[in-house]
Amino acid sequence: MLPEVTIRHINKAIRQCRTFALALPPGCEEPLWFEDGLCYNASPEGRLTDKQYSFEISPWLGRFNDRGIIGKKKIQEVMLVQRQSTSKDEYLEAVGNVIKSCSERYGKTVYSRIICSDLIENPMERWGELANVFFEQFPLTFRYVFYTPETKGWMGATPELLLDFDKTTGEFHTVAFAGTRKSGSSESWDAKNVHENRIVLDYIIAELKNMGIDATASDLFTINYGAIEHLCSHITGSTRVASLPEIIDAINPTPALCGFPKLSAIDDIRRYERHDRYCYGGFIAVNEPNRYRAFVNLRCLHFDEVGYSIYGGGGIMPESNPYSEFEETEAKTSLLCGLLEKISAKKHIV
Repeated sequence: MLPEVTIRHINKAIRQCRTFALALPPGCEEPLWFEDGLCYNASPEGRLTDKQYSFEISPWLGRFNDRGIIGKKKIQEVMLVQRQSTSKDEYLEAVGNVIKSCSERYGKTVYSRIICSDLIENPMERWGELANVFFEQFPLTFRYVFYTPETKGWMGATPELLLDFDKTTGEFHTVAFAGTRKSGSSESWDAKNVHENRIVLDYIIAELKNMGIDATASDLFTINYGAIEHLCSHITGSTRVASLPEIIDAINPTPALCGFPKLSAIDDIRRYERHDRYCYGGFIAVNEPNRYRAFVNLRCLHFDEVGYSIYGGGGIMPESNPYSEFEETEAKTSLLCGLLEKISAKKHIV
C-alpha cells in the first residue's frame, strides 16, 4: 500500500496543479516522487535519493529525443481530457473496417476505444486514494501517476516492458507482449493470439537485426493481469551503451500498440479512431544512473478536475471477431471503471 504521506501529497499536488510524478517499478514497495528536477522517497518531504533519477514521458509516436522529463523538459502538446466515449456501435463498425484493411495486407492494427465520464463533484482529494487501491492490485506492473498543467493527470499500471537497458554494459531486455484472453483457461492459446504475438516478436527481432544487434527470444509464456492474461516472450541482447535512443526509436511503438506493417496500421488508427491517444501507447520511464527502464503506457486513464477518459485497445487481425474484441476491451478496463464509478458516486474505495 502507498504510505499515507504519499496519498496526501498526490492529492495536494494535483489540487495545486503542480508538475510532479510518482512511480512504483515492478515489485517495488517504496514509491519514488519526482518534482522540480529532483527525486525523493515517497513524497516531497521524503529523503532525496542518493543518485540522480528522472521520470520521463514520450507520447504516442513520439521520438526519444523529444520526450518530456518531469521538472526539466516540458511536453509541448496540450492534452485535453476527452468527453465523448466510443460507443459500442461505433467500435463494432470501425473494427469491421479495420479487419477488412488487415485482411488485404494480412497484417495487424491496434484499435482503441475510450470510456469517458464527468465527475459529480471535484474529486481532487481522491486521486491518491484511487492510486493506492489500483496499484495494490498489480504489484508486478509499472505503476505511476503524473500531472503537468499541459498534459493534465495520467495514471496507470502497465504490465508491458518496452526496454530495460543497462547503461554500463549495453545489455538489454524487452518483450513481445501481445495476445489476450480471460484468466484461468486451461487450454492452449488459439492461433489468432499466437499469430498476433509472433508479429510483434518478428518485428522487434528484425528491427534489432537492422541495427546489427543479435537478440535471443524465449519460449512463449503467460502473464496474468487480473481478469485477463497475456501471451509474452522475453527478448534479450547486448549492444553499445550509446545505442539506447536508437533502440527505443526503432521498436517504439511495437506492433503490440500499433500494428504491422507500421505505416499501414498508423493509417488505420488515424482513419478510424476519432479520439487522440496523447500518452496512451507512448512510453513512460525511470532513468537511473546506470539503468533505463521504459514501459508502454497502457491500462491507463487521463483525468482533470471535470472528468476522465479510460483507454483500452486490442490487436485486430484478419481472423478477429468484432464482438470478441469489444469484450476484450471491456475486460481490460473493467477494474478502473469500477473504481472510478465509486469516486464519482463519492463512495468509499476498498
